[in-house]
Amino acid sequence: METGRIGRRIAYWRERRAFTQADFGRMMGQTRRWVQDLEGGQRQQDPRLSMLVRAVEVLRIPLEQLLMDGPPEPPSATTPPVEALAVIDVLYRNDEEDGDPPPLAELRRRLTHCCEAFQACHYGALGRDLPALIVKARQSAARAGAEAGEAHALLSRVLQLTASFLHKYGPATAVQAEVVADPALAAAERSGDAVAIGAASRRVAKSLTYPGSPTR
Repeated sequence: METGRIGRRIAYWRERRAFTQADFGRMMGQTRRWVQDLEGGQRQQDPRLSMLVRAVEVLRIPLEQLLMDGPPEPPSATTPPVEALAVIDVLYRNDEEDGDPPPLAELRRRLTHCCEAFQACHYGALGRDLPALIVKARQSAARAGAEAGEAHALLSRVLQLTASFLHKYGPATAVQAEVVADPALAAAERSGDAVAIGAASRRVAKSLTYPGSPTR
């Protein structure tokens, strides 16, 4: 194996996944300097197979993409776009490892910012900011006391926005968009807010009838 070529391929796919060198290093259990050396072909030893296996897991590519010469294959029509990957990932994460949620007022401010980004079609910014908002809104709803109703209503709005965002990419993210609509309705029902319940119910209905939905 030639370290320089593998490093360049890792750099290519890291950038496609919108990971910084520091991000990729953390996911690999390494430092940013280690990633710089690897991508620059400055590491003297060939990468271990275990490292390559971990890299392709993080980058979501076949191992052959790092080992074979030739141009990388373009993503297929059923591959979620880069800006949606972090949003999809966070839907299946354990929120307990991410500290405490901020006050509801701060979460509302973040939600307003994300809604404005969605309306302006700034999907790159939304893909960057929405994952953290999902985590914190879920934490807030899970831990809220007297403000539980408001916290669940806010969580429902966050998840509805998530479903709308994922639906923008058609069949590539139709399953995830449909899946996230159900907890949006559940959160609205827990809030006891009739307006929130109505909005979430419409989102579920739209998800079920959306082109590309797996249940159509």
